[in-house]
Amino acid sequence: MNTLKTSKRAAIIAALVEDNSIRATCRMVGVAKNTVLKLLVDVGRACRAYQRKHLRNLPCRRLQCDEIWTFVYAKARNVPPAKLFEPGVGDAWTWVAIDAVAEFRQAVTIAPDNAVAHYNLSVALSKLGRTEEAAAEYREAVRLQQANNAARRTREQSDRPGRPEDQP
Repeated sequence: MNTLKTSKRAAIIAALVEDNSIRATCRMVGVAKNTVLKLLVDVGRACRAYQRKHLRNLPCRRLQCDEIWTFVYAKARNVPPAKLFEPGVGDAWTWVAIDAVAEFRQAVTIAPDNAVAHYNLSVALSKLGRTEEAAAEYREAVRLQQANNAARRTREQSDRPGRPEDQP
């Protein structure tokens, strides 16, 4: 049995994570479709084992729950009668639970000038009773929003024709 080199496995996973299709990944990396599918099964099993072992007694106190919908082969309404009862065909759902504070902290880290991210973090912290942290994030959101408004006014004024002293 052939075994993929680690670099080839990494290239396949990287391509898939970057939202490439399985067929595009096969062409990009130079492997067969079944190779990619088998690797996905292996990675899924490894992720499940890791999560079952390490994701225990997490300190999450407020979760944001959501679902992700997709389809396999075809949307449920478009599945042909011959494949109607075939397992793994049709609608597919994934349910997720995300720690709200951690999610908004990531948003603030990625976009520190985003007033909405700071505001959302302040709301999540407030609902957990962490009022001092919530107040600090709220103040930052207000400061950023005021800066955004000032920048918008300056841009609008510079876009107007005429001399600056003629502006209202």
